Amino acid sequence: MKRFGFVLVLFLIVSLGVFAQENVEKSENVDEVLVEEVKEVKEIKPDVNFSFLTIVEVQSTDGKLNAAPVSSYGDMTFIQNKAKLSVSLPVADNITITPWIAERFDTRLNYVSSAIAGDPDTVAFRGRNRVYLGLTSSFAVPNIMDIAFDLEYRIANDLRPNNVATAANNVENRFSPAIILGGGYDFGFYWSLYQQFSMYLNARNSTPLEGWEFTGEYTLGYNLLNEVDSVDNSKYGLNIFAYDLLISNVDSNGTYAYNEFSAGFKGKVGDFTPQLAGTFLVNSYVGPLSTIYAGIKSGFNYSYKMLNFGMTYIGAKDTNSGSWNSYGSVVISFSL
Repeated sequence: MKRFGFVLVLFLIVSLGVFAQENVEKSENVDEVLVEEVKEVKEIKPDVNFSFLTIVEVQSTDGKLNAAPVSSYGDMTFIQNKAKLSVSLPVADNITITPWIAERFDTRLNYVSSAIAGDPDTVAFRGRNRVYLGLTSSFAVPNIMDIAFDLEYRIANDLRPNNVATAANNVENRFSPAIILGGGYDFGFYWSLYQQFSMYLNARNSTPLEGWEFTGEYTLGYNLLNEVDSVDNSKYGLNIFAYDLLISNVDSNGTYAYNEFSAGFKGKVGDFTPQLAGTFLVNSYVGPLSTIYAGIKSGFNYSYKMLNFGMTYIGAKDTNSGSWNSYGSVVISFSL
């Protein structure tokens, strides 16, 4: 009987030891899972980005500085400085929400001897300040496409001819939703689409909606050196591409449209990307007042770490008057 009691006690001790060991192992496993989850949470960090951009544009007609309409701005000299701060927040796999704020100051110069009252296009110097608030949500469909939706609010001092004479209407409010789509594929084809619809608002008017604007940018391309590019870590490329920019504006002044279409070649050697293309530009109002320009577009872009530098030249002939219109721009930017 004593021997049986001793065996029973020994069995209970061993059983308790095994049970305790299993609990320790389970506890350790739970701790490991919790540690991994904490690591994953810690790895999801906001991505803060600051960028600054400067663009200088000059236009001329037959070699003389003039507001040649070969860009959507239409000024002889245009200087843009823009600072932007954004915070990207990954909320799920392949899904990111990015609130952002930006400030942009433009300087426009028109070389004229005298100004016409009420017409800002004849003023020698014009400054304009814009403040932007935006929210972008983006997500990726792996191996298919990237999709983004952007909501933008902009407030600016208004320089349009129909408002400059009235100081109370010198503030412009614009609300602009947009959709951005794009994709690139292993066989070399790529595409992108940017579609924005803007509404110009002024609460001081009896009709708050002053006008609307439709802006679209579309790109199609194919990398002819795709096989070499994929092997050599994307250092080389020769792309054939087509690009179209369309801006249509409707307000109390009427309907205006600007269209720029380019097709040609874009190369890539490391961080250097030159391009050469044929281009057609159309400036028109609804009705017979439309002008077509045909010419060339060339330029390059160079990136080094956080810095970017680019130059573009457009030379186009007015198919009506025969004048040669030139447009040149320099772009410098950095991103942190």
